[in-house]
Amino acid sequence: MPIALVRAPVGGQITGRSKYCVTCGDGDSCFGSGGNHATCKGYSSPVDIAGTGTLTLFVNYPTVKSIVTLIGLECCCDACDDQYERTITVKLYGQPGGVCYIGAVMYGHVINPLVTHNTTYNLTSSSWDLGSVPAGTCTACAFACYTGPHCHMERSGGSTSAPCCCLNATRGLTTIYEWNFMCPSAPTK
Repeated sequence: MPIALVRAPVGGQITGRSKYCVTCGDGDSCFGSGGNHATCKGYSSPVDIAGTGTLTLFVNYPTVKSIVTLIGLECCCDACDDQYERTITVKLYGQPGGVCYIGAVMYGHVINPLVTHNTTYNLTSSSWDLGSVPAGTCTACAFACYTGPHCHMERSGGSTSAPCCCLNATRGLTTIYEWNFMCPSAPTK
């Protein structure tokens, strides 16, 4: 059975995984020691990675052969700029042309998107640039939505493989999420 992997889109410390990482090394460091980690889209297993620069989808191509991207304003609140609210949801497929759905990963807090809404992209490598991580902060919401550069991720389906809270994720190498899947075989004549 094939396994699809999504790896860290930026490099840096895991600052949230199920719960926010407040105190490292307190015995509850894998899933955080603070309050529950909120989701933007309502998907599962939110993970935050502190980091800056280009936000890149990294998959195990050619297992993942195509993606469909959806752009929305689903993180933070309307009082924050679009750069903090913007999300890019990436639907993963096991065949070209958006065939054989695997699952999805949502990236929150995206500036300067490099993909377009509801577009199918056939992959030719293991990476696809999505946009950039914004600088600054936004505390205008009822909660501190964005307190420094980081990428927020959530998954639909699959499971979480991200390192424990406070450990580092290496851009393009550290697996964050994975999905077991099976594409239907082509009919034989």
